[in-house]
Amino acid sequence: MDDVLEKWYETKEKIEILKEKLEKYRNLVIYEMEKKGENKVENKFYSVQRKKMKKTYVSKDSLPSDIWKKYSISVSYDCLTIKKRK
Repeated sequence: MDDVLEKWYETKEKIEILKEKLEKYRNLVIYEMEKKGENKVENKFYSVQRKKMKKTYVSKDSLPSDIWKKYSISVSYDCLTIKKRK
């Protein structure tokens, strides 16, 4: 189990680094799109198209409690958290 936890933690750290890089590159592409006034960027190997998406949701605080109780759905799932011990 020690080896599994160590590998999990190391992999999680690598993912966080990659997420930061991904966001950086994504923002650079968006910057270029906005600079050119376009929603598509292409080169010989890749094509990126931007679509404006919209998401609508409500929070528990924004609804009367009787409506929340009547229409809300509860979903159970496992949530695991790993962190380095000091």
